[in-house]
Amino acid sequence: MIGVDTNVLVRYVTQDDPVQSPIATRFLESELSVQNKGFVAAIVLCEFAWVLERAFKLGRVELALVLGQVLSIEVLEHEHWLDATEAVREFQSGRLNFSDCFIARMAEKSGCSELVTFDAALARRGGVRLLA
Repeated sequence: MIGVDTNVLVRYVTQDDPVQSPIATRFLESELSVQNKGFVAAIVLCEFAWVLERAFKLGRVELALVLGQVLSIEVLEHEHWLDATEAVREFQSGRLNFSDCFIARMAEKSGCSELVTFDAALARRGGVRLLA
């Protein structure tokens, strides 16, 4: 397995860089295989979503679609794949950003009695408490 950084996924999906995008494409489509997968850490997926939302101005619908597509790439092994997939579903139907959905899911999965935050929007989600 080979670790894949955020910028490789960004270049692959956006095809925005004339030098790096073809390299990322070649790597993902030619060097990786079902027997030799690329590993995408949970933090990479969160950072990827943030970059696409902030730098590339993807809206909620577009971003959810891209995240779903990346999560379904057969040659990629995603840390906490099921939780990430469920976070994408929550993100699609809610008002929180993807990372907040993922963080809340991981806290629940880890058996946390609650998640504490200073983020008022996140605190409106069940199982989350706003610290004041």
